[in-house]
Amino acid sequence: MTQNKSSHIPENLYNKIVSVAYGDGSLWDKLKIFYLVTTNLAARKVFFEFRNTAKAVHDIEEDVLPAEILKKVEQKTTGLKDLENSFVTDLFSLLTARPMISTVTAAVVVITITITMFIGKNNNVTYSVDEIRKADKDARYALSVVNKIFAQSSITIKEDVLKNQVSQPINNGINFLNNLLKGEKNEIN
Repeated sequence: MTQNKSSHIPENLYNKIVSVAYGDGSLWDKLKIFYLVTTNLAARKVFFEFRNTAKAVHDIEEDVLPAEILKKVEQKTTGLKDLENSFVTDLFSLLTARPMISTVTAAVVVITITITMFIGKNNNVTYSVDEIRKADKDARYALSVVNKIFAQSSITIKEDVLKNQVSQPINNGINFLNNLLKGEKNEIN
């Protein structure tokens, strides 16, 4: 941080000048600084600069808060005193102060809502004969499509995958081992 210090005033003396200018220095420091100010031009300049700043700071007046804001704050804060002895406040403090009570209360509310939902439902759904026939037809069609897919997959696995891609490399490996053990040429067909 750069400060506008004179280069020939030591920092501790500079700090004391600032302190006395703001009126915070001890009596001994004030005497030393007043003597220094009368003899040293740079110290005098620094002292009067900070003293003028201190006077400007002390002359700043406090802002007065408008009365309507004070009245609103008072209404909001004193309005809470009326609620201190109410049933809702007592219930809220009971639920938040004791976790077991709040857990039981939450469980009772959830069970009540669940039971109400199941009791309120109409479980007697009736279907016409045409709807049942249509559903049966759709189910049979879906099962036939699935059956065709499984049949095709079974054929593909048996003929292509097992025969060509699995059994052929195994047969080649076994033939290679047999030829190796018999002492014949090492060739893979």
